[in-house]
Amino acid sequence: VTDFGWSWKNPGDTCETEPERKHPCDDSLFPEAKDLADESCDVLLTPPFSECNGVIDPATAIYNCKYDTCSCADSSCACHAVKNYVKQCVEAGITAVDSWREFVDYCPLSCEAGLF
Repeated sequence: VTDFGWSWKNPGDTCETEPERKHPCDDSLFPEAKDLADESCDVLLTPPFSECNGVIDPATAIYNCKYDTCSCADSSCACHAVKNYVKQCVEAGITAVDSWREFVDYCPLSCEAGLF
């Protein structure tokens, strides 16, 4: 809704600045979402992910992970941020994360129909 409202601003008009969006974990519609996000996303600070922390800073991944998880109140929403962090680690040559799916039950490996 806010984006739509700001889209009506005329070029060159001076308006107040757009309010900063709150992190959904700070004022979640789902009270249990913050604890769920902490549990699902802070895994990036533990082995095997922590092997990568010195090369790829996990702060952005954790922030995005918690944002997504609190927005939907489901740990499966953490999967994208975790997969993205693992991808960055692998691209940086960190092989310790190869078995990462064993540590996150909310992010199963899925195959296209007919592929096993």
